[in-house]
Amino acid sequence: MVEANRDLIPEITHNFALNEVELPDLRHGVAGTSQGTVDFHVDSQFWASTTRPQADRQHRVDAVEMIDTNDLLHRHQANVLICDIEGGEIDLLPSLDLSGLRLVIAELHPAVIGEEGVTRITKLMTDAGLPPRHILNDEVYVFAA
Repeated sequence: MVEANRDLIPEITHNFALNEVELPDLRHGVAGTSQGTVDFHVDSQFWASTTRPQADRQHRVDAVEMIDTNDLLHRHQANVLICDIEGGEIDLLPSLDLSGLRLVIAELHPAVIGEEGVTRITKLMTDAGLPPRHILNDEVYVFAA
């Protein structure tokens, strides 16, 4: 589990405890495919936080570790990926090794990546043997083998 917004780490931990569910390996960082740091723009509306600069919004900028998601998928032998990364899916998903996955749930953000981006991701997933099975609220795509 990767979370870029350090402010949400205590909330995530608390939520798992409230639900009496063991917290998986939780890392503070940005899901990527390389190592290093990246600027993360933390908005007062947590859902609007992003790695993409937001000139029209008040926010702070944190330097956050980039975490190699391919390494995480391989190391944990993951077969499910859930991501809601506010437009970052357009960069992340095409660079992942999807071969071990049986299910991907991704909130695609057409307002950020455009309909062309949604089409590109849908084709990528279909070509990887994970065609869309459900679309919830016009943004949350369930891709499954």
